[in-house]
Amino acid sequence: MAGGLASPQQSPHPAHVSSNKITYLQSEGAFDIPMADVLKPLAEAFISRFYPLYWIVDREQFQSLYRQQRLPWILLQAVCFIGVTFCDQSVIYQSPMKQKPQARKIFYKRAITLFDVGYETNKIVFLQSVLMLTFWGPQMKSYGNPSSWVDFSTNIAASLGIHRNSSLAGMNIKDKSLFRRLWWTMTARNASCATLLGQPFRIRMSQCDSDMLLLEDFNHSLSTPRPDTDEYSSQASALYQVNVAKLSLILHQIVLFRLTSNRHPVKRGELHALLNKSHSELPATVDWSRQTPYEYLRH
Repeated sequence: MAGGLASPQQSPHPAHVSSNKITYLQSEGAFDIPMADVLKPLAEAFISRFYPLYWIVDREQFQSLYRQQRLPWILLQAVCFIGVTFCDQSVIYQSPMKQKPQARKIFYKRAITLFDVGYETNKIVFLQSVLMLTFWGPQMKSYGNPSSWVDFSTNIAASLGIHRNSSLAGMNIKDKSLFRRLWWTMTARNASCATLLGQPFRIRMSQCDSDMLLLEDFNHSLSTPRPDTDEYSSQASALYQVNVAKLSLILHQIVLFRLTSNRHPVKRGELHALLNKSHSELPATVDWSRQTPYEYLRH
């Protein structure tokens, strides 16, 4: 299926998961979902608040499977985890959870329970879900922390080969663009988590040759009208992600310079020049210093 999403098994569970594990998953609430009046705004928060910054799913396919109630379980729990982070507080008040931290923890635990059991076998769904789990934290004393989830996502991406151009050869343009968006979202999360949490980089960019993210990687979605936004905001969203990908490479070099300045090949002045050049090339749409009217990317 294009875009990498897969339907839950209709049996109703995958054959590789034993009945004992299914019982365990049920006892842990892994197959529990909120009532429709809560689930719907969580999914809408994911699409309207998170997706414009991280196009890690094929939006049309995601919405189609959601309407059919066929989203993979781990992806659905991860979406709810993100949804409670960004939704209005009133949505949480309508649920038994009452508080956002409690709600985040509930959906996070459901997702990692499915992860630990190995319920999902679709690697793309796995990667999409794990990338969302990188936003849990920063509980660094637990194995489930932003850096460890980046590590997991790196391993999954490597098994898919999306860090190499040769692995994408022969793919249709839509899937190739999805893989490229997934890869550069992961590199941005890697740079961000390593910098903010003082952890080693999980990705060795010298061993990767994936092409830089381009505006064309968003074209198949940009050409489709959206009910919750317009062409201007969709393009701004794409431009934002392209420029974040470029900045993640500069951030990578800055951190390496600070750690190994005596043997780092790039000099301090060159890093300043890279930052200045990056800022000078920013499109006005995503240059907040120019007082852009496009506000929701700031939320």
